[in-house]
Amino acid sequence: MTNKIEEFFQTFDIDFCRQYIEKYQAEERKEMIRKAELVMDNTFVFDHNWDMEPCQTPYHLDPIIWDRAITDDPEWNFMLNRQAFLVTLMTAYVAKADKAYLEKAKTLMIDWADSDLVLEPQSLACRTLDTGIRCFNWVKCLLFLIHFDVLTPEQKDKLLRSLEMQLHYLVDRYIDKYSLSNWGILQTTAILLAAYYFEDDIEIQEAKVFAEKELSLQVSLQVLEDGSQYEQSIMYHIEVFKALSELAILVPSYLPLLEKTLQKMAYYIQMMTGPDHKQIALGDSDQSDTRDILTLASILLQSPSLKSSAFSFVDVDSLMLFGKEGVRIFAQLKREDILPQSHHFESSGHICIKKDGYQVFFKSGPMGSAHTHSDQNSLCLYYKGKPVFIDPGRYTYKEEALRYSLKSAVSHSTCFIENKLPERIKDSWSYESYPGSQFCRLKEEGEFLLIEGFSQTTFLAEANYQHQRQVLILPNGIFIVLDRVDCQGSHTFTTQFVLDQNLRFENGCLADLRVISQEPFQEVEMPISKKYNQIQTSHKIVKKQTVQNHCFDSTIFVSHDSRVRSLDVYQVGSHQTLAGAQAWEFKGADFHYIVAVLDQDIVKGDKLFMVEGIKCRGKVIVYDKKTQRLIRLKH
Repeated sequence: MTNKIEEFFQTFDIDFCRQYIEKYQAEERKEMIRKAELVMDNTFVFDHNWDMEPCQTPYHLDPIIWDRAITDDPEWNFMLNRQAFLVTLMTAYVAKADKAYLEKAKTLMIDWADSDLVLEPQSLACRTLDTGIRCFNWVKCLLFLIHFDVLTPEQKDKLLRSLEMQLHYLVDRYIDKYSLSNWGILQTTAILLAAYYFEDDIEIQEAKVFAEKELSLQVSLQVLEDGSQYEQSIMYHIEVFKALSELAILVPSYLPLLEKTLQKMAYYIQMMTGPDHKQIALGDSDQSDTRDILTLASILLQSPSLKSSAFSFVDVDSLMLFGKEGVRIFAQLKREDILPQSHHFESSGHICIKKDGYQVFFKSGPMGSAHTHSDQNSLCLYYKGKPVFIDPGRYTYKEEALRYSLKSAVSHSTCFIENKLPERIKDSWSYESYPGSQFCRLKEEGEFLLIEGFSQTTFLAEANYQHQRQVLILPNGIFIVLDRVDCQGSHTFTTQFVLDQNLRFENGCLADLRVISQEPFQEVEMPISKKYNQIQTSHKIVKKQTVQNHCFDSTIFVSHDSRVRSLDVYQVGSHQTLAGAQAWEFKGADFHYIVAVLDQDIVKGDKLFMVEGIKCRGKVIVYDKKTQRLIRLKH
């Protein structure tokens, strides 16, 4: 044990880290010490960037009763018992060289160990997820307490015996479904971390054997072939990535086993991060800054392309894991562009595109875990570095109407039949039915891109309906959204786009984009939640139209310097306008495009059609009049 702890601190260099924080992270140092001082007073606030269920309100506990409900949201107690504040105290010690922070950490750990808590999965203090996270934090804290000689032999023995008991509890209460859940990885990584540093001091050999085998299975099951995590939530993808990464950092022998998985997962995080450095709030997620995670990833994987999305200097959390050696590696890396800049994550049904001037996220994929939202064929868009269409977030895990609404299609940038939503929500954690994705595609020809998604409802006792969405992207700020809905009978068809709270729909425009649609849009107020437990007022633009059996509709978003004109599409031979076809001319100082889209194949007559005298074949065509090039994006 002593040798392994000393190995960690040999490359850490606490004096260097203290000076680095003072020089490069002065603001972060100030905020971190503020939080540590609150903990010194038994006052707890959960507002770290990656607190899973943050709470901005501080609560003072005197005494601390670990399993006593403090708020009406049990997530508060779960956060308390994960004990991430121990790492805050360790960090404050590194920054100030004040052993009072180490003494407080010791006191809190001993208090928990002496509380005679019953280790039960239904406990506010001892759910298996929270126990796994707490054990991981205990090991990180014990490295400091032992190295800096803060514990008496009796105290060390007490904490190690408590750690041993908690780890056995994780194995004894492990259930099959954890293999496919972030819960499982957050438990097995804790067991393996503790085993590496303390296997000669506590009896956990059988637990270690179990965790090694199970971790391999967990990674193969829940990290998909494209690097995304199956739960359809970027926040829990990052929680899994953090756990695996920290294990690989603190136990280097795991890096060769996990490196390829971590590389794919890190690229996914990078592509899911907007130009504002915030993650898209897919599924149960917040809009959190990912630069700390990408800083960690760039150091661990020694990746210049990941560094392009990282902080300029090593953040404090990463510094606490890597120490001086991490700063050396980070400084040697040269920033390189992300490649590729557009990617279809086929296993999850996610499409991410990062280009100069815009960024797009599209989702049409399989249902994941209970963290999945009903967001099939939904669209998020950044334009000129600013968010335009966003994911609304999650708000809470309590059984509330707003929780259900934010999970539903009614809160996402997609289409649906009014009074016949594509999903049926049972409660906060489950659905009665969920719309199934039939396909998701990305076609790219240089700067011309076509996204396609197709989903259908899964109701049993009534007629189902289908929604096919195509998003055609051209250079010069041109975005064409095409929606086809098929449903027998007469229905009201709703198309909507959820706006960032800083954006308003005025005079037919969304800031730098004009909105063109045959059916007028109306702006409607709606709530969004960029952080757990927080609600903001935003808006969505909505259009409704009555349809009979099916509808093929278009919405165009263009920059102000684009002139747009609707065109007729003629079938060769008959010279009749072609039913189910739409076409436009887009013209500006430096561009001139003709776009034609067919709703269906031409079955009768000649299979060619003409737009502006141009003979065309296919279902999605772009003709660049400047270069006289025809681009066929769909046959």
